[in-house]
This record gives sequence, structure tokens and C-alpha cells, in this order.
Amino acid sequence: MKEIIASILFLVCLVSQASAQVAADSPKTLISFKSHGAPCFSLCVGEEDLSCCPVYSFTISGDGRVNYEGSMGVKTRGKKAHSISAKQVEELVAEFDKVKFFSLNNEYNDHRIDHTNAITISLTVGERTKTIYVSHGEPEALDILLRKVVEVSGVKQYLGRS
Repeated sequence: MKEIIASILFLVCLVSQASAQVAADSPKTLISFKSHGAPCFSLCVGEEDLSCCPVYSFTISGDGRVNYEGSMGVKTRGKKAHSISAKQVEELVAEFDKVKFFSLNNEYNDHRIDHTNAITISLTVGERTKTIYVSHGEPEALDILLRKVVEVSGVKQYLGRS
């Protein structure tokens, strides 16, 4: 009888641990940022040319994991990962709330500039997701938010031109 009870307790512990791991692995908060790149008023000459606007992307999960990937026009190409604090992520989400991110337009592109470095930014909080494509003509508050996300994420270390 003791063996059966011990086995049941062991199975309950395993199931709880597996459920906790799944919950930890599925982020309730996710910030995604993608820079689409563009010639930036110059002719790009291959992947090594840093005169091209940067092409990179990164995500920030609720626990602070930052996953970066750089493709072109950046100092660091390829994948990198690091972390920021969960508190910094909370503060970023508060900045999204401050600009009423979920109420903003899905796209800002006044078509006045045809070769700008466009950005796509997304925020997922729980079941709610909003994605905005930003090319040109966005509100100042959104522009400030974009810069803050890059700054707090710590990806500037990969973006600098050499």
C-alpha cells in the first residue's frame, strides 16, 4: 500500500513539475521588433556594407530573455541572446500602455519616403496581440517608444557600425 501511495505522489509531482515548466516556457508577454532595412540614401554593396540601413530583429519575453538576429548593415550578424530584468520588461509594457499601443493604427506609412528603414513592432500580453508596421508618419509617442524598446533591450551593442 505504501508503494502505491508513494507512486501516486511521485506521479503527481511529475505532472505538477511538467505543468509548471510548460507555463514558464509559454510567455504571457512578448515584444517583437523587426527592422526591414533599406538603402538609406546610398547604394548597398553586399552584406558587409554598413551604409545600408540595418536589417535585424529581436524578441523580448516576459521573463527578460532577449533573442537577437542581425542580417545586414549591423556590426553583429547572426544570432545572439542575453537577458534583461523582468522588471524592465514590465516597465516597457507600461510604456506601451502609456501610448495606448492597442488603439494605434496598424500601419504608419504616409508614402512621402519610398526608401525608409521600416519597423514592425508587436506586443503580446496574454491572449491579446497588436502589430504595427511603421515606415514614416508615425506619432511622436510611437517613435519614442520604438527607441525606448531598442535601448532597454540592450541590442544596441550589436547594431553599432564598425
